[in-house]
This record gives sequence, structure tokens and C-alpha cells, in this order.
Amino acid sequence: MPEVITCAPLAASEACERAGDGASTVLRGDVLTPDTVYQNGSVVIENGRITYVGCDPELGDAAVITCPGAVISPGFINGHDHLMYSNAAPAAWGDERFAHRNEWRKGLNGHTKVQGPKTKHNEAVEIRALLSGTTAIFGSGQITGLARNIDEQRIAGVQAVYQTFPLGDTDGSMKADSCDYAYHESVVNADDGCPFGPHIGEGINREAANELVCLSGAGEYDIFRDNLVVLHGVAAGPEIVAKMARNDVKLIWSPRTNLSLYGNTALVPMFDRMGITIGMGTDWIYSGSATMLRELKCADSYNRDYLDGYFTDRKLWLMPTFNTARAFGISEDLGRIGTGALADIVVFRGQPGVSPYRAVIDANNKDVLLVMLEGRPVYGMRTLLSSGSDVDVCGSQMRVDLAAAGSDISFEDALAHADYPLFFCEQPPGEPTCLPARVRPEDTEGTTRYSPDSPDLDHDGIPDEADNCPAMFNPVRPMEDVQADWDGDTIGDICDPDPLCHAQAEDCPVIPHNDFDADGVLNDSDNCPRVSNPDQADADSDGMGDACDACPKIANLNGARCPIDNLTAIRDANQVILAGCHDRVSCRLHDEIRVEGRVTAVAAHGFFMQTAGAEDPSWTGIYVASAAPVSRDDDVSVQGNPARFGGMNQISRADVTVLSSHNPAVMPVVMPAAEIATHGQKAEAYTGVLVSVAAPVVQAHDSNANFGMYPLLDASNGRIYLDDFIWRISPVPAQDTRFADVSGILVYDFGNHKIAPRNGEDLVSGH
Repeated sequence: MPEVITCAPLAASEACERAGDGASTVLRGDVLTPDTVYQNGSVVIENGRITYVGCDPELGDAAVITCPGAVISPGFINGHDHLMYSNAAPAAWGDERFAHRNEWRKGLNGHTKVQGPKTKHNEAVEIRALLSGTTAIFGSGQITGLARNIDEQRIAGVQAVYQTFPLGDTDGSMKADSCDYAYHESVVNADDGCPFGPHIGEGINREAANELVCLSGAGEYDIFRDNLVVLHGVAAGPEIVAKMARNDVKLIWSPRTNLSLYGNTALVPMFDRMGITIGMGTDWIYSGSATMLRELKCADSYNRDYLDGYFTDRKLWLMPTFNTARAFGISEDLGRIGTGALADIVVFRGQPGVSPYRAVIDANNKDVLLVMLEGRPVYGMRTLLSSGSDVDVCGSQMRVDLAAAGSDISFEDALAHADYPLFFCEQPPGEPTCLPARVRPEDTEGTTRYSPDSPDLDHDGIPDEADNCPAMFNPVRPMEDVQADWDGDTIGDICDPDPLCHAQAEDCPVIPHNDFDADGVLNDSDNCPRVSNPDQADADSDGMGDACDACPKIANLNGARCPIDNLTAIRDANQVILAGCHDRVSCRLHDEIRVEGRVTAVAAHGFFMQTAGAEDPSWTGIYVASAAPVSRDDDVSVQGNPARFGGMNQISRADVTVLSSHNPAVMPVVMPAAEIATHGQKAEAYTGVLVSVAAPVVQAHDSNANFGMYPLLDASNGRIYLDDFIWRISPVPAQDTRFADVSGILVYDFGNHKIAPRNGEDLVSGH
């Protein structure tokens, strides 16, 4: 349960009232953070980011928007859409239901082909999203300005990769017992660390299940890593979900499109029990929801009527907000109201007597009172926006300011070109069903016949006395031929507390999905569930084990950032990153740390710093992503997020203070090339450190193989590359050029460890 903090009562004459003006903005109402509800709380916004959440904001030089009883929430993130296909009315296929997406895509196995042509004037799609509280979209496309497009632009240093056909099955091919797929190149490159969102397991037959099996290691590729975001996953059973849990793979749930096309959807209670992060998306307008408000309502009604109310209101609200942001690695910036996050915020009308989470779930277009992008009002009550186009939304006088969203599209033109409404006062016309059903004889071979009228408790067509989960919808699917029960204990997978372990077993072993890091401490009790720490050491008693705590000596409860006065050695900062990011190519940790060191090199977008005078130089260098005006040999204090980008540790979003200048230079550490080159024994430990190799000779220059860099052989025939990360070498050294020594920062760039000279003085000529 979230903590509830009640602040002093608020008062305003309207639903929302604006007063004052200034450089900052204060929103006041019931504030939803991932873990806390601030009743009558406040959110302070400065320069597009949230700087304060709580009860007692500074109101001096600020525009104050007071909304008593209203709900202040992070904007929705649509985790799955097809933007170029959604300015149209939904398709219609009656009572027909399919078993695999290629059946409706191509009209296979005697099925109708469901048309989904591209649409024009797709700015209407993103405007519809903004008017319903969606501020970011993973949607295979974009309109410049308007909502954020997380697969088209970098957010928090991350850009997600979208792939509709990871198996190369655009021709409609389906395989039940072979992994001989064409495979898209994005699957080949899925280990590059970028969040990867492919459509997998979209259906309820063996062919749909086989896709998940083949991409999780049974075939040529295993893409089940922590950067994978599975879109759909309808056919996932306990074994697949357990592997997802072990590797922190996420799910984007799209219930309406699944139920309308297949009469079924993912076994989401099982995903949740196993610890999977479940986000939410609309899919597309032809078979899914027109807005995230409608998708959330579908999830809510399905949860209530078919899942025995398994998900709380809070868990449902987390899906299109924090969970979707976490799925795509952007929860530092989006999907939460918290210090440091971008101010992409929606204010919903409250409902007397219900929780703020329920008010969001029940909201319609008329209940969206304000939408902000980076603190800029782009839609809301007319009294809250100083400019824009006026529009009557279901009797409410509202205003849209697309220019504030960064667009040069006029609202009037967008409205004229909208082939489907931009907002809805009632159920959208032609909306696909959210009720599971399979009633046609030709669609019920190998599965159950069921409809909302089925008399059993969960309407899955199986009498309650014979149903292995009588309160949760789990009909027979063609992929299993019987109700899913992987461990054979007569408790269906969807409601089994442990679907991989027979309920009658005397001693169920500790299995991976209960203990992600295999340290003998179950996830629910583990203070570092994804980093092995059997001793559970927690020096600051903040509930986060030392092994995964960015500031292990200072308490930072509830995942709050480390206090500003926390000081960590560069070596410790590197270990924090290694523990928190594991072997990921890119990730940024939530907590802040502060380190001190001496600047050794200044690059285009940051600088390198190192612990001066360290007896053991391993792990004493790190890159700082900051344009702060520093010079070589400055001693600096750096505060920011410990991070890993492109396979190299760094401090990101850094605040830099110069402590002193003109200090003694850090001297390079002479190292054999073989030890610090790619796969070298000391390469990782010396990354970011100023190093030198003796008597190197330039080998043949292969610009195609290594991005224009120059391979060297040192005196012991160890091979390493020069790199232009800091300084571009000119003129290009000729083959067989011999140096007395070459110095520079050891970097990891484009898949290799390399030496990056700082200027010509680092290249000492030889004979």
C-alpha cells in the first residue's frame, strides 16, 4: 500500500484556479508518486523539471495552479501504438476470432483479412493522445512536436528500438516446431543495450508460442535480456515468463486488441506474481483503443469481471505511467512525479469518495483538466492557458496550445483533417470489444466456446466445478488443448501461486523466478533482488543492500536520490555502476552520487577525471557527461547519476564544481597493450584511466573495419587501437610509423577498448 500524507486543505473557486506569475510553476492537488499520495500536496516545476514534491512549497515568484480534490498524475505513456495507421475508424470483423496475428493480417487458414491501411494527416493521432492525457508514445513514427516519441528521439540518454516483424514474417509465415525464421536485423543487434520492443507471441496457438521459445534461446538467438520489452506476449506460459523474470524482461499489455482479435489476452496475473514489469499500450485504432483512457478502462473492466479483481487500482494506474517508463529505461525522466523528473504532467478531475487512482481510471475526456509537457501547458481549462485555440469538450470550455507543444500545426487544420474524432464524450464510435468471446464453430476447434453470457463465474465456458481457476478467465487454448496447468497440480497457471511447482510437492525448491539473483534469499525478502548478496548487508539500514545501493553509507529511503553530501571514491562509483547495471551496454541508476577527482582530458561533450596519486590506478578513472567549463588538471567535485552508456561507465546529468586549478598533472600508467586492449585482462578496470603503451608501430590502416581508427602493435606485439574520442589525429599516421610511446585515456568505443590521445603531445615520435 502507498503511504498517504495529508497536507493542509486547499481552496479555489473553480476546479482549477491560476494565480500569480513567475519563473516557476506550482501545481496543488492530490499528487500521485509511485509510492506516496500527497493529499492537498504540491509539485514545483522549474526549467521543465520537477524540483519539489510535498506539502510546503515556496510560493513566492511562481505561477500557482490550485486544483482542490483534483489528481496530479504523470502523463500516460502509450507503450505500443502504430501512429501511421490511427487516423481512421476501427475495423469490423463481427464474431470472428483468430489464433495468430498472421491469420487476420493475411487472411490465412480460412479467415477474413482485416484491413489496416496507412492513414494521412496523422497529427490528429498525437493530438488525440494529448487531449486524453498521453504525453509520450512508443508508436513506430512521429509528428514533429506534439507528444514525445520514445522510439524516434533520445530520452534520458536512451532511444528505444521498435520492430513489428522481428521474425521476418511479413509474408505471413507461421512455424509450430521450427526456429527457421528469416529474423530481422534488429534481432541480430538486440544485445546493443537499447530498449527493444518487438511484437512476439501475438496469438493463442502453437505458432504464437513458438515465437517466444525460439527467441529465448531455442533457436539461433536469445534476446531475453533486461533491455527486451515484449509487445503482446499473449502465448507466454510459465517457463517463458520465468525466464523473463530472471532477466528482467518487461511486458506491454494491450488487452482490447487482444480480446477483440483473439478472444483472449496474456495471463497477466501470472506475469505479476513472477515479478514482471507490466506496462500498457493501445496497439492501434483498427482493433485496439483510441486513447489510453479507453485502454485503461478496458483493463479495469477485464480485471473486475474476468480476473476476480486481481489488480488493485494503484497497480492498474502504474501500468501506463511508471511501469511503461521503466520498461523503456526512461523512468528517471518520465512516468513519475519526483524530484528531477521531466514535468510531463496531467491533472484529472477528482471524484468525491473514491481514491485518486480510481478517479484516473474512471476519467473521460471531460475530466482532463490540464496537460503539461516539460511544465508548459499544452491543453486544459481556458483559465489555465494564456494562448491557443478554444474548443468545447463535452460541455467544458477548454484550450489547446499546439505551439507550446513545439508544433507549427494549427488545431483548426488538425480538426478538419481528423478522420476519426479527437476526443469522446461517450464510448468511441465503432470501438472494438473488450469482452472475450469465441462463439463461431470454426473458431472453437481446439479451444473452448465462451462469451460474456457464459453462465460460469469467469465466463470462460468451463463449468465452475470443472474449472481449475473458477474465478479467473482461462479457457482452453489451441496451444495447450487443455486448461493451462504447466506443473499438473490441477491449479491453473493463471491463478497458481507457483505455476512451476506442483502444489502437492513436499518441498518446492527455490526456483529462479522466486530468487532472481540465485543468492538463496527470495525476491520478496531480498534487499538487492537482482544482485547476489547472500549476506544482505545494509550499512545505512535504508532497505537497499550495500551491493546495489548507490550511496551505501547514507540512507535514501524509498529509492530517493542520494543526499548531496554523499561522497564516493571514483573506484566505488565504478563498482556501484557494475553492480547496478550488470553487463548492460546502457543504463542509468536512480540514485545520485558525488565524487571528487582531477580532470585528465576534456572531450566534446564531457571530460575524464581520475583519482590523483592512487597507488593502484585500476577503477580510478571515469567519464563525466557534462559541458561544464573545466580544464585539464582542475580538481572537481561532480554530482550526478552513476550510469553506463555505450559500454563505458560515466556520471550523467552531472553538476560540476571546480575546487582548484593548475594542479600537478596525473601521469599516465605504462601498460602492455594486450592487457588493456579489447578482452584484455585489465581493460575494464583501466577504462577511463590515463595510460601509455611503449614503442608502438602503426599497422595497416583499415578504415572500414574500425571506424577510421589506427591499429598499433606495441613492443611486445600487443595490439590496440588509437581513437578520436577526444582529439582527431591529423595527419593520418602512415603504415609502419613508429612512436616512442603513445598516451591517452583508455576508452570503450564502438565495441572496442582503445587509447584516445588528448593532443599531439601524447604521440611521442620514435625512430
